[in-house]
Amino acid sequence: MKKSLVKTTMILSRNIDMHPFPAGLTFEASSEVEKIMISAIESVEDEIDIKYLVGMEESDKEALLHEGVITYPMMLNRIHSSAIVVNDDFLYRLNDEDHLECVASTYDSNLMGLWAWLNDKEERLAPKLNFAYDAKLGYLTSRITEIGTGLKIHAVLHLPAIVKTGYLEKLFRAVHQVGYSIRAYGFGADNQQEGFFELSNSVTIGKTETELVEGINELIDRIEKKEADALETLVSAQNKVLEDELFRAYGVLKYARLLTQSEAVQLLSKVRLGAVLGHFKGLSIEEIDRLLFNMAGIGVQNQFGRKEDASRAAYIRAHLYEHQ
Repeated sequence: MKKSLVKTTMILSRNIDMHPFPAGLTFEASSEVEKIMISAIESVEDEIDIKYLVGMEESDKEALLHEGVITYPMMLNRIHSSAIVVNDDFLYRLNDEDHLECVASTYDSNLMGLWAWLNDKEERLAPKLNFAYDAKLGYLTSRITEIGTGLKIHAVLHLPAIVKTGYLEKLFRAVHQVGYSIRAYGFGADNQQEGFFELSNSVTIGKTETELVEGINELIDRIEKKEADALETLVSAQNKVLEDELFRAYGVLKYARLLTQSEAVQLLSKVRLGAVLGHFKGLSIEEIDRLLFNMAGIGVQNQFGRKEDASRAAYIRAHLYEHQ
């Protein structure tokens, strides 16, 4: 198990041959492309939930954005776009920056297993959709950095010890030097001090999909080792102070009646670190990870007011009581 790995998402981008990329589609043409893809997807999936964005209320789009179902460019689209949800861990996006994005996620450390699942989905669709492909370049996408495999891998990592011990800047330089990207990930809170970061591959061409997955997997293992070393240093230097900080965070989450998104992320970061250290026996690391992502869409339609803060606090309290 990779204790620093929160969640991994793989996005496989494809476009239908002989049709312009979404940015070049007319409103009518985008409807035709959407219908072609929905028909193909319906033929390979048993149950789907289609979210048509044309005519959808802006507040409903915003909720889907916060839940990670759609992207910000899809919110702004003036063409036919939609998301097809298969389950909590898999969905299709239609007419985002590319015609089709197959999106698979996992809280598990088995990245090759996630790729195998995603690849199976694409292989079932391929005979029904004529994907744009060049013998030299590979799969053609709207972004030149995603030509080739069309595979983007995003891994959210929790690295609080690296932040606290001052190793972060050195880590960023090392990651960029080996051809990957890393940035702060705030769950909408926009605060890198809580130690959440998103690691991703910068390009998709020149390597096979398996090589891309193996490469980022190896990098995560190296970062995991650095985090473990930093945590050992942190614990040996300020064990009781750190322990007090983590248990205080747990207590606030367990009893708070109002929590902003920023407060919730800050406190859950500390509780997650406590779980890594084995302090909260009834609460697993994966349960905290799911809680971080699942609370993202709470109360979005309440205009980010106190009602949302109360809903978020109640949601977290219920979850902690369930696992105490």
